[in-house]
Amino acid sequence: MPASTEVDGWFGKTEKAVYDAQVERARDGARFVEIGCWKGRSSCHMAASIRSSGKQIELFCIDTWMGSEEHVNEQCVQSNTLYDEFLSNTQSFKDIVRPVRLPSVKASENFEDDSCDFIFIDAAHDYENVVADIDAWLPKLKANGVLAGHDYSPTYPGVIQAVEKKFGGRVALYGTCWIRSDRTLSLPSGSPSEILRLLRFKVRHFLLRRQFAQDWPLRSAV
Repeated sequence: MPASTEVDGWFGKTEKAVYDAQVERARDGARFVEIGCWKGRSSCHMAASIRSSGKQIELFCIDTWMGSEEHVNEQCVQSNTLYDEFLSNTQSFKDIVRPVRLPSVKASENFEDDSCDFIFIDAAHDYENVVADIDAWLPKLKANGVLAGHDYSPTYPGVIQAVEKKFGGRVALYGTCWIRSDRTLSLPSGSPSEILRLLRFKVRHFLLRRQFAQDWPLRSAV
């Protein structure tokens, strides 16, 4: 079994903290959904965290494994081996990881409303697709559930536009993760260094929102 850090992908310290916090707050029988899984780096970390917790948590990993627009030239996409690499990397977590090979919006139709405790969106990064993912999955979230996503960053203005259009300032920023919840999150906190980290993220969120308002016209949700 490769360690999650040995699997190709984009998943670092702050993303791990967001995932670990959800495992910590979850109860037995919780249902997690990861949308956009690539080769399974984040999926492996989440599955390992779930296993270490001893809790019974379902992890649904949703992807087409055909690559989004920015990855169409990757060798694994060109050779159509991306899904096989994901299965190989997550082999040791077959009891936890449940791959669903469908487009995000289509996959959402297989889930009942108010059935998911944590949903993380990291699929296509253009405005239209991010809005579509939020619209499709938000009803699936339990009342006390957490909806989050990746790449709230100037590199992906479509993500910022979609999140701001749907939620405005009603999200927290942790690294490049955006987090929307109707309750206080059990994100890492308490130590002086972590409090400073959270304050820096709040300042960064404010500056990004101000840049968004200045540089990008407000768009209508699709």
